Amino acid sequence: MLTALRSAIDAYRASISLPRQVITTTSAATTQLDAAFARAEAVLTKQLDKLMELYRLTHPTFYQEYQSAREIIGPTGGSPPAAPPPATSGP
Repeated sequence: MLTALRSAIDAYRASISLPRQVITTTSAATTQLDAAFARAEAVLTKQLDKLMELYRLTHPTFYQEYQSAREIIGPTGGSPPAAPPPATSGP
């Protein structure tokens, strides 16, 4: 019985540190993600955007579609929500 209790206590102590480990792992992943986005942005702006200039005159539709795709859209990704209808009072 004491051995089972000791095992339960040890398991509990090990589980206490798990939330902190998750926070640390998430923080490290977020930092890596920021660096990956920065590298991707550098490739786009320093290489791909410049390469696309070759198509401005020869393939204007393709060029314009690329420029539209590169346009940053706000967090909602679309139009702002419509205003709610005015409240009406009952009879």
